[in-house]
Amino acid sequence: MIIKPKFFDSFRCIASDCPDTCCAGWEIDVDEDTAEYYSTLTGENGEYVRSKLRCEDSVQLCREGERCPFLRGDNLCELILRLGEGALCDICREHPRFYSGSDGVTEVGVGLCCPEAARLWLTESCEFVYEDDGERMSAVEEETVARQLMLIRHITSGGGTLGERLARLIDDEPDAELYPKLRRLYTLLEALDPSFAGGFSDAPVSVTDKRYIKLAAYFLFRYYFELGETLCIKFTAASLVMIAAMGGDLVTAAKDFSKEVEYDTDNLDRIYDFLSDCCGLAKLCREVLGG
Repeated sequence: MIIKPKFFDSFRCIASDCPDTCCAGWEIDVDEDTAEYYSTLTGENGEYVRSKLRCEDSVQLCREGERCPFLRGDNLCELILRLGEGALCDICREHPRFYSGSDGVTEVGVGLCCPEAARLWLTESCEFVYEDDGERMSAVEEETVARQLMLIRHITSGGGTLGERLARLIDDEPDAELYPKLRRLYTLLEALDPSFAGGFSDAPVSVTDKRYIKLAAYFLFRYYFELGETLCIKFTAASLVMIAAMGGDLVTAAKDFSKEVEYDTDNLDRIYDFLSDCCGLAKLCREVLGG
């Protein structure tokens, strides 16, 4: 069974209109099947494509911090223009889609690191649809999905403020020093953009923007199967607090946060380790997200 946001199939890359192209700044490895395809290309296009590849321990399009060699000055992809979207490697074809779940259920969505995906999450309804892929969910998987979607409904339409809803799910001991600890943790993360570390406010920032409810739904949907309920809720809460601390336009803040945090496994592991033992999130949620 496939579960996805109702808006998922409407997602389209906006290409040269994107304010923050995903074809720059990342390290991109070409999968083996696509690398083999590139090696078989003949004529001018074959020579052109192979001239843009780095072939060392793996076949790469670009290293972290660089622009893809196929990315033109107008931010269109020369590879697509020459050979079509079918010529893209797996990473380029799938990004920013994500997949989670287990044997009988696949949850698929689009990541906030993409400006267009972030816009959709923050403007479209928090509805999820099922699609039959021939796989049957086990009883345990059905219970897990039902619990996950119930939590999302609690966050999106439960009583009280968003901060109160999250606080009821966490219910931990207060810690007046939690925000300074979180701020220090996030400022020490590995960063694509050096300015990311200095982008958090000195004190928690209270917000009333209803779109934070949609952000909460995103994190609960994306990470529930991966992290389990308790850690997923904590990660959701901490992410909302720190996105609020970035200020500015919410779509941009969510996109920048996602790029720096969600797509670096070392960063995620450091955050998970911290959140596993921390206290004070319930109180902090009420301060930042209403309470």
